Amino acid sequence: LLDGVKVLHMSGITPVLSESCLAMTKAAFALAKEKGVAISFDPNIRRKLWRGQDYAPLIRELTLQSEIVLLGLDEADALFGLRDPDAIFDLLFRDGCAQYVAIKDGGNGAWVADKTTREKLPPYPCKPIEPIGAGDGFNAGFLAGILQGRDVVTAGRMGAICGALATQTPGDVEGYPDAAQMEAASPALPSPTADPLKPPVSFFAERSFLYGHLRSGFQASVAGHPAQRSAGKDH
Repeated sequence: LLDGVKVLHMSGITPVLSESCLAMTKAAFALAKEKGVAISFDPNIRRKLWRGQDYAPLIRELTLQSEIVLLGLDEADALFGLRDPDAIFDLLFRDGCAQYVAIKDGGNGAWVADKTTREKLPPYPCKPIEPIGAGDGFNAGFLAGILQGRDVVTAGRMGAICGALATQTPGDVEGYPDAAQMEAASPALPSPTADPLKPPVSFFAERSFLYGHLRSGFQASVAGHPAQRSAGKDH
């Protein structure tokens, strides 16, 4: 399991849904670490799903364990008490495993960084109908850029494009661009260079930047992993 996988994308929604979802999440993180697979994580704080419990420490821990962190500015405030992008970057690169970070702020744009570059990105112009899918769209475009070997700023621009286009149609994913549409939206995007994540493995299909989510089959596959068996005892 996870052989040949470059990045495992996880959400902070999953572990708060049930004890079994928490166990699956912990097992997935442990297996990714064991296999040398980079973890991409979006905290996706949804307090209505917390049912009166405080999951902030858990989500904070998962954020710090991840190599690619994709969080909202309000989520950074909720988890770390920080709203200054540079302070957020400093903390994640210093105290966590982060190699790449994107801080999303809706219509105000985003900040992106790796350990050598930091930049504020304006929002991509769009005519929004509804905001559903914008955050996941940003994640998909950003991850596509990283996995194609583009620099963090270009990956951020791809995320901004994908997230903006998602708002122009009803539904979660209908507005997401394929590769041709992405190039048309921003023909000035630099070409991919050397892949910064090793070993180089193609991740995205030719037709779409929409990444897949873990399904129930993954939970069955990791049921015997030691982290899965012990996860329920930690919560």
